[in-house]
Amino acid sequence: MPKKVTLKDIAAKAGLSPASVSMILNRRSIDRFNAETIEQVYAIAAELGYKSSKEKAYALRYTNHYYLSFIIQSFLYYYYPGY
Repeated sequence: MPKKVTLKDIAAKAGLSPASVSMILNRRSIDRFNAETIEQVYAIAAELGYKSSKEKAYALRYTNHYYLSFIIQSFLYYYYPGY
């Protein structure tokens, strides 16, 4: 199984911080970086086979979790035989 490519791997190869790589790949505050740096990060990400997990993160954040609780009356008779 091949090693999963992380932002740290891309940052090390590009000579940037992981935060900078994250901003570039997520297109946030992209005006801070010049076009050469942006192209370099995209090229390294493609070369290493980086795949974002935005879909999984979105599902974890916005999925509702419902729980169902109930009491079965026959259990109560076991503890209170006077009923």
